[in-house]
Amino acid sequence: MSDIEDLERRARGGAITTAELEMVRVHLCPADPSSRQMARKRAIAIAGAYLEHASDVGLIFELIRIAEDSDEPDAAVKDAAVRALARATGYRGQPVRMDL
Repeated sequence: MSDIEDLERRARGGAITTAELEMVRVHLCPADPSSRQMARKRAIAIAGAYLEHASDVGLIFELIRIAEDSDEPDAAVKDAAVRALARATGYRGQPVRMDL
């Protein structure tokens, strides 16, 4: 199991450290988003998994910002943020509208 897979597994249980949570935050909004889309999508997924079990207003607002960002060039990033918000708010298993 890779380090990122382990982080994702622990996030699903709400068991990541403050330092790991800060790393996720950094990757949600990289300085050059176009060069780091895969890392950003993984960070979004980890944030959603974490928020299923823990509360973090800053992460919720960052996911909302990404989902609503009309300047976001990658639709897949916006979709990932919407899915993460759905997980975080208990909307899992329901149809998710991507056109916020």
